[in-house]
Amino acid sequence: MNHAKVFFGTDSAAPGASDQWLVPLTARYVRTTGTLASGSVKALATFTMSSD
Repeated sequence: MNHAKVFFGTDSAAPGASDQWLVPLTARYVRTTGTLASGSVKALATFTMSSD
C-alpha cells in the first residue's frame, strides 16, 4: 500500500478558486403532505471534505 501524502491545494470557499473540484449532485422534491404544485427554485449546497 502506498502511504504517500496527496496534496490537493489550499482550502478556499471563494467561488472559482483554484483547486476546487466539481461534484455533480442531484436533488428532488418529496411530497410529505398536501398537494405538490409546480414552480421554480434556486438552491446552493456546500459539500466540504477534510482529512488530517
